[in-house]
Amino acid sequence: MQQIQQQRANELRAKQQTLEATRQELTKATDEASRLRLQQQETQQRTDLERASNQLQIDLQNIQREANSDMAARVRAIIEELMKTQTYQLVLNSDATLIWSSPELDLTDVVIARMNGQQ
Repeated sequence: MQQIQQQRANELRAKQQTLEATRQELTKATDEASRLRLQQQETQQRTDLERASNQLQIDLQNIQREANSDMAARVRAIIEELMKTQTYQLVLNSDATLIWSSPELDLTDVVIARMNGQQ
């Protein structure tokens, strides 16, 4: 995910630099035809930059959602496996409000260790 984010950030940076160069040319343009052409070019580049930026956000959210879904499926599978050999009556996730529990009931470390292939 970080690799994709970095690549896309570089692409956005290049678009931003192109836009800035066009804006600089626009301030220096003297004849009306050049100004009109550069204004149209600046508008198109700005639109492209905004569109690319919005698409990056959407893509990153989708990747994060997929990663979260995959992680939840892995955790669920590990917990189901643990429950075959354990006698727990209830397993809560972090969304549930829990006032207190005995520390030995916490399966977090065991699940993480299994996800990392340590057990």
